[in-house]
Amino acid sequence: MLTDGPGVAEYSQHCQVFALLTDTVSVETGRENLRRTLKNGEEYAQCSVAMAFYLFRALEKADLYDQTKDAWDLWRNMVKNNLTTCVEDGVNERSDCHAWGALALYELPSVVLGVRPAAPGYEKIAIDPHPGYMTAAKGEVITPRGMVSVEWTLDGNGKVQMTYEAPEGVEVVTGKEG
Repeated sequence: MLTDGPGVAEYSQHCQVFALLTDTVSVETGRENLRRTLKNGEEYAQCSVAMAFYLFRALEKADLYDQTKDAWDLWRNMVKNNLTTCVEDGVNERSDCHAWGALALYELPSVVLGVRPAAPGYEKIAIDPHPGYMTAAKGEVITPRGMVSVEWTLDGNGKVQMTYEAPEGVEVVTGKEG
């Protein structure tokens, strides 16, 4: 585990996230450090709303995207509480509409549906869903080249079964190709 700073005897989830994302530690070590911070949330300061994007990227990199299930509770609570903007934190739940609270606007189309540019300007589109704990997803993603529709489900072996529609003339790469 990496400490929060030189001469500091404290450890947080934040430092473990950035250690993995910057390749300061190996993916294997990063994976174990993340698991430890997730399992022992009272012992390690957890990522804030502002840090959730980086936490999700680290979990994706460590092949632990299924661990996002509980992290989504903050956004589930916003919907449950009929909020019209994103909270700054899950403690005060003051609705400030900071950009960092809009994680879902990136996460759902780019990671859950898996639609990302594979070439500048989406001249080529990659579709590689990361189900995590989910068993199915369906949605549309607008790109500069037009609408991309994706629908996927997990089969009995945990493999993604996917259909998609992309703008005419745009090359699509799927799965590990992208």
